[in-house]
Amino acid sequence: MSELFSNQIIQVLLPLPLSGVLDYKADDALGLKAGDFIIVPLSGRQVLAVVWDVSLQQSDVPPEKLKYIIRKSELPALPVSLLHFVKWVAHYTLSPLGSVLKMALSVPRVFEQPKKKTVYRLTKEAPEKMTKSRRRVYEAAISEMPLTMKTWCDIAAVGESVIRSMIKSNLMVAHEVYGEETFFPPDRELPRATLSGEQAIAADHIIAQIKGDDYKCILLEGITGSGKTEVYFEAIAEALRAQSTQVLVLVPEI
Repeated sequence: MSELFSNQIIQVLLPLPLSGVLDYKADDALGLKAGDFIIVPLSGRQVLAVVWDVSLQQSDVPPEKLKYIIRKSELPALPVSLLHFVKWVAHYTLSPLGSVLKMALSVPRVFEQPKKKTVYRLTKEAPEKMTKSRRRVYEAAISEMPLTMKTWCDIAAVGESVIRSMIKSNLMVAHEVYGEETFFPPDRELPRATLSGEQAIAADHIIAQIKGDDYKCILLEGITGSGKTEVYFEAIAEALRAQSTQVLVLVPEI
């Protein structure tokens, strides 16, 4: 690495269970800021990392032992609010910062180029006369949302031949798009399971905390199969009804 580079020192967080951040050198011309994705050398390989802090004036590591970052990634930077959240979760759960960052970046496909796919949408209102299968397609439509062939078949309970015939009849039109599969908004009024007495008491308590303004930490105790998840679903539904509240559901890897 050419010594024409400046000696700006940055702190880097890697998605690994390390004790903390690592110090690297970087070129001022890169204009790095907290949250930027970068590629750094580590033990003979190149790894993806995140700029944690650019305000460090001096490192505890001797300057001659500090390595330069390899390059800045074209990926959009992580928002500072997410960096704060990573730090809070690490502190709250007594976990290494890098381990929490790894969870935040644990879906590898987000770092890949989006794949192209074909989706289909209805082009006109339902004709007065048509087959029962085509009628089911119109009844299953979600506004004007375009869907993949498989999704149309699943929600309308029809075969691909029905969708293809509708395309041929100009009742549906295809579009090439990039990105993830379309997802449906949660149905807050979906009929739910009947809770037992103890489950209802727990659900009512959690819902009451949601309606309050203060932060509450609640531990729901119960053996496997006792219906804890169903109780949480009641609280989730209540939070979604408020519409101004977000819900984050964490699921064990197993």
